[in-house]
Amino acid sequence: MADLDNHLWILTSTSMQSGPAGLVFDVVDNRGQLLERVRIAAGRTMAGFARNDVVYLMRKDGAEGWVIERSRIVTR
Repeated sequence: MADLDNHLWILTSTSMQSGPAGLVFDVVDNRGQLLERVRIAAGRTMAGFARNDVVYLMRKDGAEGWVIERSRIVTR
């Protein structure tokens, strides 16, 4: 997936093995250089992006249905 800051988010092959630890994405720039490795909290999935390292995550809540969360990626 591409974000609004021209970065590509690649779901790593190890994500499927991480189970309850959450999904892991490699974030690369337009030159193909790794910028960050981001772990999404368990039970969440990527819903979308905004500028300046903001991501929208969604999770299933039994009482409310789907809930959207706004989060900022903390860089190294």
